Amino acid sequence: MPVAVPSRAKVIVCVLSLLLSNMIRDGSDITLQDVLDATNSLVLRTLKKPNIVDGPRGIVDPTHLPIEPFNERTTKVKHTFDIVGEVKFGYETKEKQSPDIPVQLQFAVLPTVEPEKFVLVKHLITEEQVKASFIQKLCYGTPHYVNWGGCAKNLRKALHYMFEKMGGYQVVHYSLQASVNASSSDSKGTFFQSLSDDDIDKGFDFIQKQGPRTHHCNTQLRWIAKQLSSEESSVAQWPERLIKEALRNLMTDGVLALPVADFPLTLVDLNPIILNVLETMFPLFDHKALGMHGVPNVGKTPLARIIAMAVSRYWVSKLDSKNVPAYREACEFDFFRGEPGRKDRPDIFRRRHLARTASQKA
Repeated sequence: MPVAVPSRAKVIVCVLSLLLSNMIRDGSDITLQDVLDATNSLVLRTLKKPNIVDGPRGIVDPTHLPIEPFNERTTKVKHTFDIVGEVKFGYETKEKQSPDIPVQLQFAVLPTVEPEKFVLVKHLITEEQVKASFIQKLCYGTPHYVNWGGCAKNLRKALHYMFEKMGGYQVVHYSLQASVNASSSDSKGTFFQSLSDDDIDKGFDFIQKQGPRTHHCNTQLRWIAKQLSSEESSVAQWPERLIKEALRNLMTDGVLALPVADFPLTLVDLNPIILNVLETMFPLFDHKALGMHGVPNVGKTPLARIIAMAVSRYWVSKLDSKNVPAYREACEFDFFRGEPGRKDRPDIFRRRHLARTASQKA
């Protein structure tokens, strides 16, 4: 009689399920290191649509999660847990204030001894780090940040496993799955298998948006080092060579106009008459450009630099940007190639020969 042989993937999933269930039998036995070891060979994948599960209370309590309440040192977060005490059912999908940026929400509704009351655990995830004061306005209960402990990649998987093991009524956007082809020694390969297409696109979009396009003063090396050491970076676990290659591709068009982040003059150095004129023009700079024409050596270029630095400082503060206030300056438009203009870093096009060109045409 023929015997059906299960596939390698199914065998791995069954073995891992048995290991996990035997490792943690009740909440008193759970340790974070056990969960880290058990999920080390698994990969965390993004689901195409949220998964809804309705079950009994699990073996993990919210107090077992590696999270800590917000404090005065909590400045920026990407993952936030909103722990709401015993409340009546109906608050699980609501925020205290409607966010103006995309916020992904996972939640678990945990039953209590009182049939009409539940404990709510909400996991809020933003695309990039945001101010803790902003995310705190979205929370009904006590906001908590994740204590990554220097192992963001592995802890992210362990955190999701513990979240699922809380049981109750859950809505989740991720799933832990077995990795068939990647070996445990190939950490980078395993990491990339855990990424969805959207996660990879977000990583490259992050490099394109935030990555520097110049080697000036080791700008790129400094940026790469900071991203690899930041647990919240979208490319924290990416191979360094891949990040360098992505930055190199962004430079292929050539950026000949380098950012200038230091100019000694400011608005306070201008004549009050000029300031009165600029006061009526500044509100228009979000959708209009400023053009100045006149005879040489009367101060047009220094004035343009003063205005550019003032506009840059405004938008850096307004957008809560990590960039340093700066501007670019060039006498040819081609020098601005390779990197698009930004609100928080204006461009100055300075053409010395417009008058000469006009007189020759006349």
